[in-house]
Amino acid sequence: MAKFNSEQVARALAGRRAVGRFPFPGVDDFECGVRLLSDAEMDEVRIQAVEFCKARRADMLVDPEFLDRQIHRGIVFRAFVDPDSEAVPPARFFESLDEVRALDPVMVRTLFELYMTHQQATDPLSYMSREEVDSLVESLGKGSSAAGRLSVLDRNTLLSCALSMAHILRST
Repeated sequence: MAKFNSEQVARALAGRRAVGRFPFPGVDDFECGVRLLSDAEMDEVRIQAVEFCKARRADMLVDPEFLDRQIHRGIVFRAFVDPDSEAVPPARFFESLDEVRALDPVMVRTLFELYMTHQQATDPLSYMSREEVDSLVESLGKGSSAAGRLSVLDRNTLLSCALSMAHILRST
């Protein structure tokens, strides 16, 4: 017999699945909704990005960030929703992934950072403690081993780390 039923799991996840409301960058009096993607949705985003890169015969040696940009676009497409939508799942903010691809790079990066901000806000346990920030800052200041320590982390983890550090440093 399972320890938890689906209703208990749904209640536990409700706060994490809530849609965050944010001002749309650069537009007064206009909001967008942001929701966290499930692990399965993140897998789909990655698979779709790889397929897009293969179809375009992208040369990762020439443009090593091409795949990352496709992943960020996929996350923005799936995570941004109409903040007033009552549908489950909420209505998408963008009509198509091509609409996101048509945005300028600064806007895509800004929207992706909104997603990361929402992710941090809905998971306060992911924030680094003051001691962890101090330890990381101290180790980064010690030279060459710091670069090796950070080089194994993916971009999203590094961004999450930077947001956590900024949150801690801002509160001091």
